[in-house]
Amino acid sequence: MVPKTFTPADIVVAVQLGTSIGLSVAQSLHNIAIINGKPSIYGDMMLALCRASPLCEYVKEEMLGNKKEEWVAICTVKRKGNPEVISKFSWQDAVDAKLTGKPGPWLSYPKRMLQMRARGFALRDAFPDLLNGLISQEEAQDYPTQTIEPPPVQLQSKPVAEQEVIQEMPSIEPEKSELIKRYDWLVGQLTDIESREYLEKLTSQTKIINLRNELTEKEPKLAAVITDLIEQALASFEEQGELANAV
Repeated sequence: MVPKTFTPADIVVAVQLGTSIGLSVAQSLHNIAIINGKPSIYGDMMLALCRASPLCEYVKEEMLGNKKEEWVAICTVKRKGNPEVISKFSWQDAVDAKLTGKPGPWLSYPKRMLQMRARGFALRDAFPDLLNGLISQEEAQDYPTQTIEPPPVQLQSKPVAEQEVIQEMPSIEPEKSELIKRYDWLVGQLTDIESREYLEKLTSQTKIINLRNELTEKEPKLAAVITDLIEQALASFEEQGELANAV
């Protein structure tokens, strides 16, 4: 199903970027992460995409060092017609980048995180066209949250009465179209659906059928997202039924 943290806008971004690099809608929703408002791709899917390409001759990964201070993750990538790309990321690199003191995977799975950094750098250098600029999710989650500092307040050098007063029209964000509003509502319904009966009742309503037809005509990518959400829900309910019968 769709990640709980995804907004409707995140779903659209994930699907559009995922399909641009050859993923299906379902693969996009499961393997594209939106972190700090920017998309990234999970390291295992990044590796799978590159290895599946006919341009890839091989990808080799290894970990050197017995002590933590000696750990070095190495990723060697060979693209047809090009020299090897070798990327290394050591424990000392992680220390220098202030990654090791944070709670989370760097404490629980330090070798795995070193591997992901070396892999991400090597694959991006060797296959920038295949990855379309995406960085690994494991790298993106380590970047600090970006904050926008307000501009400094300038002191007035003249009395207010002597200055020209310019009233600016406040910026107004364009309202979403009625079609997108209805799409957002339907995505929310399908994301939190709890029973097959409700799913069938929902999708059989005339207004939902008309909405899907309108999306197919005007926003085919959004229509594909709806179709995939419905198929995922049906598959999930079928799996639950099989498990119940087995018990």
